[in-house]
Amino acid sequence: MRKKVPPPPPIPDVHWSENMAWTLLSEVEKDENRLVLLGKRDKKENTSDDSKITVFQRIESVMLRDSYKLNNQSQTGRSGVISQAKRGV
Repeated sequence: MRKKVPPPPPIPDVHWSENMAWTLLSEVEKDENRLVLLGKRDKKENTSDDSKITVFQRIESVMLRDSYKLNNQSQTGRSGVISQAKRGV
């Protein structure tokens, strides 16, 4: 019989402020994130080995430190806050 796994902590509601929106934009524009999310600016630029989920987790760890510490694997993997914002949820 399989042992029941306790559910991960719920993703907290985030009330977006103007400052958070600018922080998100600045994180997306960083070279290591921009290459994956927005693509190259120049054809000579190297691509990144990161996946989009890795980049979203990296951004969440900067923007939402407290909730990310609770359960860093579940935040983005379970439609985390940044992913919800991207989809307009």
